[in-house]
Amino acid sequence: QVGALSSRLASRSHRGAARAPAPSPEKHPPASRPSASSSMAAVPAKAKAKLRTSEDVYKRLRTALQWDEEWAGEEDLWIGYEDGVFGPMEQRFSAFTPIADGGDLPFTRVWYFRRSDTVIWDRRRRFDALWESGETPAILAYRQGRRLKGFDPTKDEQDEELTLASIRQARQTLAQMEEERRVAAVEKQKRKLRQQRQWLKDKAQDHRRLIDVQGEGPPVEQVKVVTVGDVAGERRHGLTIATWNVLCDTYVDA
Repeated sequence: QVGALSSRLASRSHRGAARAPAPSPEKHPPASRPSASSSMAAVPAKAKAKLRTSEDVYKRLRTALQWDEEWAGEEDLWIGYEDGVFGPMEQRFSAFTPIADGGDLPFTRVWYFRRSDTVIWDRRRRFDALWESGETPAILAYRQGRRLKGFDPTKDEQDEELTLASIRQARQTLAQMEEERRVAAVEKQKRKLRQQRQWLKDKAQDHRRLIDVQGEGPPVEQVKVVTVGDVAGERRHGLTIATWNVLCDTYVDA
């Protein structure tokens, strides 16, 4: 019986062992794949070509006007900037004074330099005809029928039109200010003439009233010739003339 019980227990344990679930295989997390954004972030973006500053352009042109025969005596050279009251404005290059020398216009407000009708430096377009910095190589290449990678000709045309519009508006504002100065000068001259005429009229009235009171004008002194004796061997002659000013009622000795 013991042997039979042992055999039954052994068989039960064998069946239980057979029914016991097999251990599951060890699960490993799937290997992570790099995302598209991380792969793009890993590649550094290509920096834009640096544009020479407006201060660099100013110093270059100032030197050229002094030493370069091509620029010597150039007067049709303008600086375009943004004014806080009038908007786009211009002033002659010769009239510009940097803040370091006592001026009031910072270089950060300068938008372009132009020579006559030709823009030689444009902050908005990143165009530079002096050093060909910024987007200048791409702009020149596009003019020759070539298109460099990353250059947007549509945006460049829009920026160029904005700069030309600023030039037109600045010229119009300057012309209007010049006309206002001319009108103010004319009005000032007219006012001065009116004041002079009124002054003469008042003095004439004062003179007529004086004649009415006195009956006649003041006596007129005779011309006297005064002879001065010898002084250090020289003979000098003095002449004194007394005149009467009918407008100012004063004597003047000459």
